[in-house]
Amino acid sequence: MLLDGAHVPRIRTKLRGRAVVVVSRAYDDEADLRGLRRYIRDNDPVLIGAGAGADVLLKAGHVPALVIGAMDHLSDAAIRAAGEVVVTTSSGTVDMPERLERHGKEIVTFVSTGADDDLAIVLADTNEAAVIVHVGAPATLSKFLERPPSEVARMFVARL
Repeated sequence: MLLDGAHVPRIRTKLRGRAVVVVSRAYDDEADLRGLRRYIRDNDPVLIGAGAGADVLLKAGHVPALVIGAMDHLSDAAIRAAGEVVVTTSSGTVDMPERLERHGKEIVTFVSTGADDDLAIVLADTNEAAVIVHVGAPATLSKFLERPPSEVARMFVARL
């Protein structure tokens, strides 16, 4: 998956050659997003809400072009507002499909066990985003390495 993009879905949202901002709810997510206000205005990046990060985008007055996450990580407001919904699932089946039907959303399924933000980064990279900015990521290497080893490993590999 990481090297060749195997099993990473193709999406309708055009990312090729575009800047992407992936927002996850962690660390100083709201402050990070405020700090990128000018960048977002000047560069018109594709905004991706990873799990609860979609609500961070909405709270800041932004509309996510795409939300990605397990159904229990995505709010109804995020699903309703998003241009495209990518549901992550380890089994290939979607829990609570009636929530999607209620909002009239078609979905793309991403079969994987990764964290929402890691999968959002892999999705953006595989769909050929020019640059990926991660809001809500650890700000320093020290903060990154303070995480449990299993989290450091998965985060490192996805960003590699």
